[in-house]
Amino acid sequence: MGIRAAIAFVQLAILARTLSPEDFGLQALAMTVIATMTIFSDIGIASAIIHYPDVTDRQLSSLYWLNIGLGVFLTALLAGASPLIAAFYGEAALTPILLILSSVFIVTASGQQLRVMAEKNLQFQSLAKVEILSASLGFCTAIVSAFNNAEVYALSFGYLVTAISFSLLCWLRLSRGWRPQLVFHWQEISKHLRFGGHLLGVNFANTLGAQADIIVTGRIFTAETVGMYFQPRELAMRTMMIINPIVTRVGLPLIANVQNDKAAVARIYAKTILMTSSINFPIYGAIAVFAPEVVSIVLGSKWLAASELMRAVAIWCAVRSIGNPIGSLLVGTGHTRRALISSIVMASSVFAVVWYSGATFGILGVPYGLSAFYIFAIVPFWYFNVNPASGLGFWAYHSQLARPALTTALATAAGWFAAYPFEASIIRLLVGGIAGGGIYLGASYWTNRDWLLSIRELFKVRER
Repeated sequence: MGIRAAIAFVQLAILARTLSPEDFGLQALAMTVIATMTIFSDIGIASAIIHYPDVTDRQLSSLYWLNIGLGVFLTALLAGASPLIAAFYGEAALTPILLILSSVFIVTASGQQLRVMAEKNLQFQSLAKVEILSASLGFCTAIVSAFNNAEVYALSFGYLVTAISFSLLCWLRLSRGWRPQLVFHWQEISKHLRFGGHLLGVNFANTLGAQADIIVTGRIFTAETVGMYFQPRELAMRTMMIINPIVTRVGLPLIANVQNDKAAVARIYAKTILMTSSINFPIYGAIAVFAPEVVSIVLGSKWLAASELMRAVAIWCAVRSIGNPIGSLLVGTGHTRRALISSIVMASSVFAVVWYSGATFGILGVPYGLSAFYIFAIVPFWYFNVNPASGLGFWAYHSQLARPALTTALATAAGWFAAYPFEASIIRLLVGGIAGGGIYLGASYWTNRDWLLSIRELFKVRER
């Protein structure tokens, strides 16, 4: 995940200096459509395969052909609906972008099940190699296309090549000789589909909630304004995607394996919250404090107008990162109905918050409005989701958040004061990072020693 994030950061930094805000705005709208429709290419099958301990070869084959069929259907659907979607946003240039990206559903479906089985069996070393190589090929495609004046299509070409190479590499490195049988038995996969039915609703609601800010701002503001917002958002989201997917992808099979032992589930989930908050909070705290420096160094001087957006988005993502691992807990313990209800409530609330904040306070009001909403939702989130699924008590849960939050506040203040005398962006970021990072690690030794011990244990496991 670290290498993939580094590739994404480099791509972001290069293309931000090559493409226009309007190009990024159009790509943001297109990827929102792709992300929403991708949910229906899986219909919860992946999590069902992980949840059930024994899946026969005949069941895997039937599920595989179902995925392929869904991929073909979604490709045809998006190709036909592209002009209508472009008309909805009032952006005619969106039509060819969506046509290019529509084939990604067939491509993804062909390798998706191999990825799921690798995760189920915790084969993350092989999976990591596949993901790094495919991301690298997509990166090279995007950069070469951009320098050959492909403009907004450079982003689409890069995304499509990443998907194609990933599926091909899955067959080469992860299939282990497996080939789907030419069979399809609906009855044999009925329990997987019932389990996946709730997850389809959960994933759809979660995706809509995650993309609500782009969907709504795409209707309210111009593509250029959306692009100015999207770049800081993308940079902040990439940071979250370094840590949280590791927790969710590893946490789901781990929790599923001990789902009948509530004490074990509580211990695993408490550690995931501690790990994610202890890493995400200081990173987002630093981005918020040094937002102009981050924007100048990573995106370039022409994006400096987005500095305040960068600060607001960092605060929002810090709070949002708290709830991300809940999917592993609810799905791993079989609480799919609870996950569905929670996702619908959250998605509906996020849409309302984004629409009101954006229409009332402008584009800057969107991340600040979302920050306030997620802070308000922390306690209800624990009461309705975490406690029923794991038995984790009020203090046991919230202490995992309070310790890194307080330590982050102290460290970011120290970093800001240390960097205050300097003017150059790189020097300010370097001095502030060293001072703040030192304070954070030192304070964590007294207030958050469990996290430091976990990090040390992690490296010991890696050495063994």
